Amino acid sequence: MLISKSDQYSEQMKISPNPSNGQFQLVLEYDGQEKITAKVYDITGKLVKDISEELVIGESKVTAEMDLQVPRTGIFFLRIEIGNSTFAKKIIIR
Repeated sequence: MLISKSDQYSEQMKISPNPSNGQFQLVLEYDGQEKITAKVYDITGKLVKDISEELVIGESKVTAEMDLQVPRTGIFFLRIEIGNSTFAKKIIIR
């Protein structure tokens, strides 16, 4: 079975702690060859925060310290786009 690039990136991405109070650390294995964007959406699909400018891109990984100062608890989604690949991870704020 072939694993898509989106699935590969999704498996390599770590968000911790999750659940949290809104502060997360993102670590993603990444070769640095394609443009990368990262945005957080609420459960309705509304954009909460674009964290693309907060990404620290190294030689083999991308990291970010996220502080989602949202006024409520709930489920949110971190959507990552790398080139033509898109994937999302669930984030829980309590």
